[in-house]
Amino acid sequence: MKFIRKQSVFAVVMVFLVVGVMEGTLDLLAVLSPTVDRVLESPWTVNSPRESLPDERLGSRPNPSYPGHDSKGFRNPRVPAKADVVALGDSNTYGANVAPGQGWPR
Repeated sequence: MKFIRKQSVFAVVMVFLVVGVMEGTLDLLAVLSPTVDRVLESPWTVNSPRESLPDERLGSRPNPSYPGHDSKGFRNPRVPAKADVVALGDSNTYGANVAPGQGWPR
């Protein structure tokens, strides 16, 4: 009976150790890579301060210094001279978790 108890304690300790190492690795990767940090971000964070800036009139607006955004803060390679079509929507329209050219508005 002592042997099974020792095995159980060892298994629990190993699970905590492995989870702790994985958590530490992901935290380190999040510090080193903005993409990993964005993927690991809480799904309940609606307006991440990195992706948007506070705006008096709009509440928040896109951040132009965010990677992959134009100088006005939109997800374009550059600011267009004129827009024939404007797509408004949620994360599906934005193309969350996909490359800029893979969103449906492209």
